[in-house]
Amino acid sequence: MILLDTDHTTYLKYPDSDRGRRLIGRMQSVQETETFGVAIVTVEERMRGWLAVIAKEQSALRQVVGYRELTLLFEFYHEFEIAPFDEVAARNFERLRGQKLRIGTRDLKIAATALVNNAVLLSANRADFERVPGLRVVNWLECVFRRNPVATVRSLDRTLGASETPRHSPEILSSTDRDPRESWPAVCLAVEPKIAFEAGLKPTMWRSC
Repeated sequence: MILLDTDHTTYLKYPDSDRGRRLIGRMQSVQETETFGVAIVTVEERMRGWLAVIAKEQSALRQVVGYRELTLLFEFYHEFEIAPFDEVAARNFERLRGQKLRIGTRDLKIAATALVNNAVLLSANRADFERVPGLRVVNWLECVFRRNPVATVRSLDRTLGASETPRHSPEILSSTDRDPRESWPAVCLAVEPKIAFEAGLKPTMWRSC
């Protein structure tokens, strides 16, 4: 299973943006047997935002937009497998929390959910998630590195746990495999700040190639 964090699901709403096209291209290039899903905690994060919008408005007419977006949110997540935060995930969460990791509570719940499902987590917040032992996390919103596509594909296959190399295109290559000697930007974006803000990305990541 491949779980999408909030930042990745946000860009699926904007398929014409650079990041949206990049993400969709990579998702379409993955083996058909692979399942894409989201943690229920990710759904909770998005719901909290629109519920807050509704709650702060006194006028019923001004609440309409919030309710409309909440409806669209349910329709959007209907397309994904929802990974539950069950008793196994909760116990894993408590174990990780006991390690005093420097990561937010909801992010740690998402990490615990990914671990119990043996899932790869797609997130732009690698700085935090990579603190979680055993968690496989990649950022498919980053630019790709094409200098050695065969080696990069094989590396991605190892991350996904593929038994043999599928028919990937260079478009799905993760920038985690780029040659550190190259002066390649950490994040390659031509991103609209409004979308980046909605995705929860830090302003320091709003760069361009």
